[in-house]
Parts: sequence; structure tokens; C-alpha cells
Amino acid sequence: MTRILCIFGTRPEAIKLCPLVHRLRAQPDEFAVKVCVTAQHRDMLDQVLEAFSVTHYDLDLMQPGQTLAGLTAHILAAIEPVLEASIRTWWWCKATRQPRWRARSGFLQQIAVAHVEAGLRTGDMMQPFPRR
Repeated sequence: MTRILCIFGTRPEAIKLCPLVHRLRAQPDEFAVKVCVTAQHRDMLDQVLEAFSVTHYDLDLMQPGQTLAGLTAHILAAIEPVLEASIRTWWWCKATRQPRWRARSGFLQQIAVAHVEAGLRTGDMMQPFPRR
């Protein structure tokens, strides 16, 4: 069985990933899926989460006036216990005792993660998200 933890925080990410979560959960003999939301777009994200009923962990990290650096640091710190709990409970491959995917948080904890990009971008690496 493949164990998957989907982590996202914005409505565009939820719109892309929630149908995938439902599809994977429709195959319980093949996939065990958990969802962790960081909630950068709290109000807009909640609309999608209610429609799909997929949340397992809700970190609720967004704060008014938060910078991209502050948000990134907050996410990395808050996601660590979620990843550790996942490792202890069901991420390890029994044969190798190793996780199977990788990305930023995963890299820091040596856990494999697949990354799906969603949403609008400005083209400016220092201000990647459009302002309201």
C-alpha cells in the first residue's frame, strides 16, 4: 500500500488536489491518504474543503501582514510534527524502513514529497504572490 500525505494551503492547490485525494481514497487497498492544510487562503480554502471533506490536519498558519519568509518559516516549523507523526504511524516502507518521496520539508527530514504548483504568480521571485 502506498501512503500519501497531501499538503496544501491555497484554494487553487485544493482545487487541483482534492479530486486527486478523492480518486486515491476510492482505492483503499492501494492508497492510504491524509491531508494537511496550511491555510494561506483560509476563507477561500474552507469553501473547497467543505465541498470535498478532506482535511486531516489543519495548521491554520496565515497571520495578517505575514511576509513570505515568515510564512515559510512558520510552515516549516509547524509541518515538522505532522511529518514526524506520519513517519511514526504509517510512512515507512516495511521492507527498507525508508520513506518514498521528497521536497523542502521532506528534504529537511529526509522524507520524499511530490510537488504540485498551483495558483497565480507574479514572475517576481521576491514577491511571487499577487497582492489583493
